[in-house]
Amino acid sequence: MRVHDLRHSFGERAADAGIPLDMRQSLLGHEHRDVTLHYSSPGLARLLEEAERIVRPVPVLGVVHPKVRAVA
Repeated sequence: MRVHDLRHSFGERAADAGIPLDMRQSLLGHEHRDVTLHYSSPGLARLLEEAERIVRPVPVLGVVHPKVRAVA
């Protein structure tokens, strides 16, 4: 573990918390947005949550043709 790793952890947690990119950029002290995006890529837990949304069964709201899926 390096002190530098804490910047990545902070950036990931800020992104996961929904803090806007411009605010994360200011908090991390970056001049360029690309650097902030690198430091605030989504954490593993967030990626797994989003992947779960893809495979989660869609609730049936009524009679629907079997080949048609409802959009949540």
